[in-house]
Amino acid sequence: MRVVLVHNRKAGKGKVQKKDLHAMLEKAGCDIVRAKPGSKKFHKALEDAKLVVAAGGDGAVTKVALALRSTDPPIAILPLGTANNIARALGVPTDPEKAIETWKSADKKEIDVWIAKGPWGERRFIEGCGLGALTRMAHHMDKKSVTAKTVKEEIAVARAKLLNMLRRSKPVAAEATLDDQEIEGKFLLLEALNFSSVGPRLSLSWAADPSDGFLDVGYARESEYDALCKWLEGGASPDDPAPIALRRGKSMTLSWKSARFRIGDGYWPDMEEAEPREVKDVTIERAKDGPKVLLPKGE
Repeated sequence: MRVVLVHNRKAGKGKVQKKDLHAMLEKAGCDIVRAKPGSKKFHKALEDAKLVVAAGGDGAVTKVALALRSTDPPIAILPLGTANNIARALGVPTDPEKAIETWKSADKKEIDVWIAKGPWGERRFIEGCGLGALTRMAHHMDKKSVTAKTVKEEIAVARAKLLNMLRRSKPVAAEATLDDQEIEGKFLLLEALNFSSVGPRLSLSWAADPSDGFLDVGYARESEYDALCKWLEGGASPDDPAPIALRRGKSMTLSWKSARFRIGDGYWPDMEEAEPREVKDVTIERAKDGPKVLLPKGE
């Protein structure tokens, strides 16, 4: 079986090396072509491939997903990253060998791709976008290149940094319209989610379904400050619902003041630029044609 392999060697502290990954795939009967999403080699290899294997974290899965359409071979996820929010939401085993074992009987399911239109033009994403403390935490960790020795430690560092951002950052004044629902106020965080978890394995929406055509929008106002801090300090378990409000919709418009916006794993403005004073009429809508992923039986 011909597969196109996209492998982030640094994912998860490089716990799975190239030779080990190739050995696993070859044992499963795979004929491997390595290629970067969007390259000529990648698109050529798709012509006779049965699968596109995304081996890495959420960033690697996103790069593959945004390079494909429903008519292309489906994505098989090998979760090797830190959070692996996408794989976990889809029920993909976090052990690579066990994940490969599910491929023969897996279902194929199209997932939603979303388009955020604003001062940056158009950017596509599959995981989510947002404002507030979570975006500030992610931006700080990327800008300062904060690292840890283990995946568990990295999750803990990110959650501690998020708690710190909640304590020191001002809420973001924002207005949003989700279909016909209006949401406004000063927000500690405001997240438009395609998957249930985001960032350092934070489960914000238990009901989010990446293939139903809806965004799940979760937000916490100033009044939720104590509850949100307590939730994080207590471990933010998926069994302990996040103290946020949730709304669902098929499209969204958003305006806000004095805050950086996160779109997938990127930012606007870019890393080194100052936050904008005011942004108006950003729109978020579903793209017409999303990629297919392998979904283990029963998920």
